[in-house]
Amino acid sequence: MFEKNKDRTAVVVKYDGKKKNLIIPNYYHDFKVTGIEDFAFQRCSFLEQLSMPDSIERIGRYAFNHCKSLKKINIPPSVREISPGTFYCCDSLFSISLPSSVKKIGHDAFSGCKSLSTIILPPSLSSIGSNSFSECESLKTICIPPSVTNIGKDAFAGTSLKTILVPKQIRISDNTVPDKCVLMRYDPMYLNYD
Repeated sequence: MFEKNKDRTAVVVKYDGKKKNLIIPNYYHDFKVTGIEDFAFQRCSFLEQLSMPDSIERIGRYAFNHCKSLKKINIPPSVREISPGTFYCCDSLFSISLPSSVKKIGHDAFSGCKSLSTIILPPSLSSIGSNSFSECESLKTICIPPSVTNIGKDAFAGTSLKTILVPKQIRISDNTVPDKCVLMRYDPMYLNYD
């Protein structure tokens, strides 16, 4: 499950257990746990809830892809990027709040999360990758923070979005906005994040 590094850190490399609720520890044999490797929890069909320590700085590509039962997960404030495909096809994930440390959401990060109806994007976010929320059938509304400078192609394709709130200075291509979705522009000067 863990791999130790020379710098006295450890990373989660593979989990194939059958626990429904899992807590990743801060330390593994006196090695600080700082990351989750690519594909580490891939297809863990039993996992419903995961708690990560604040020591986690990196979550790898497709780390939780096809975790069909995953409903709840915390993203620690030390994570700066949601890697490509991190939560790809996590059918049961219904809500997630990203910490203010997250600056980038990679391509396909939440693609296929059919139950995802609520996501809170932090004011620090600068980039939303292509297809990052595609096929999130339950997603109805999303507010893009004014810090975002890039929204990838088909970022919201196949969603049920009715409204996308976007700062007036951000350019959005036609293929980013789903059919029957209202694009509402706002002036970030009037927002209060407190």
